[in-house]
Amino acid sequence: MTESPEPGSDQEVAAALTEETARQLKRQATSLRRAAADQPSAWRHVRYSIWQKVLVLVILISVLGIATALLASVSLRRTLLGEAVSEWSRLYQTDEQAGLFKLPPPPPKRVQARVVVQQPFIIEADPGSEPTFADQSVAPGPQPHVPPPKTPGAGSAYQLLLSQSPAASKLQSGGLSGLEFREWRPVQNDPPNYLIALVAFSSSEQREVIYTWRVDVQASKVQALSQVARDLEARVAKQGG
Repeated sequence: MTESPEPGSDQEVAAALTEETARQLKRQATSLRRAAADQPSAWRHVRYSIWQKVLVLVILISVLGIATALLASVSLRRTLLGEAVSEWSRLYQTDEQAGLFKLPPPPPKRVQARVVVQQPFIIEADPGSEPTFADQSVAPGPQPHVPPPKTPGAGSAYQLLLSQSPAASKLQSGGLSGLEFREWRPVQNDPPNYLIALVAFSSSEQREVIYTWRVDVQASKVQALSQVARDLEARVAKQGG
């Protein structure tokens, strides 16, 4: 025999609470549905003016036209997308990121030299003579050194040198061993100053050596100008001492 629950037990209380809660939720849902049905919609009472309707119609037609053009033209789509991507990259890309994707400048073009060959222009000449080329020019070569002439003033300077310089006198007379006198020559004629050179052959060096003195005829002064002339005077002075 099954025992029935006692009145006022916990199970009866829980069952009663559950039924009451369900009835309250049902009543709340019914109230919300009635309130929603009775309240008029705000969009139903909105009134649009004519210009607003025309504006909306123009916008819709423009959007449809742009969409149709984009679908029909591939180049237009690429152009618009490229511009959009470039603007987006320019706005949101930092300077360092922009430098990473920047291409280096193109290398400089190689310059090739042009060689122009000109034909010589021949001037007609008499028969039997050699042809003359107008574009030929002979570069001036080094002019040979022409020593000054042996003027009477230079001769007087030479004689004064022999009388005033024992080294020059011994060199001219052959009194120095190893040196053979060859000639004298003027190097510069600027009266009353002269440059006189004595040329001698050195047996030890197997070559000609030039000894140069400065001679002042007016003041009767003689000065060894070249280093070999000064060395020669020192040698003669040492031998004389």
